[in-house]
Amino acid sequence: MTNSSTSDDITSTMRTTRSRNSFVVHVHVHVPPEPEDTEDPILENNVPTYEIVASRSQPRVYGKLCIEVKPADSDTVEKWPIEAFVDEDGDFTDETVCKWVNDWNDKARKAPFAPRKCLFCNRKAKLGVTLCGHCENAGWRDIVYG
Repeated sequence: MTNSSTSDDITSTMRTTRSRNSFVVHVHVHVPPEPEDTEDPILENNVPTYEIVASRSQPRVYGKLCIEVKPADSDTVEKWPIEAFVDEDGDFTDETVCKWVNDWNDKARKAPFAPRKCLFCNRKAKLGVTLCGHCENAGWRDIVYG
């Protein structure tokens, strides 16, 4: 006796047999092996490839700190806000930008009374941190210091 069933894109063949001298039913299930995924993963087409341009000071555009970036398909240098390097989970997507933010945080901790501006706006940063009260309450503290 042979039964075929299809579920969730897996085809299995079930064969039921009975021993001659036993009342035990043996069930043999055959599940075909999954195809091996030997192809390279497909990257999203809209993910830009870029190079961070290192400079001693980063520019501000409309008060926001921007990172100078050179896209791979262009020779021009663009200014991207620091928020562009944070993903939905609240993690920095670029290691260089993450190191810079950590360095700025260390400098703010070591010299708390030095005047500085917030990383995300043009307001004055709180003592010993790189954020103002407004951006801190907006949730940026967990991202920058998390």
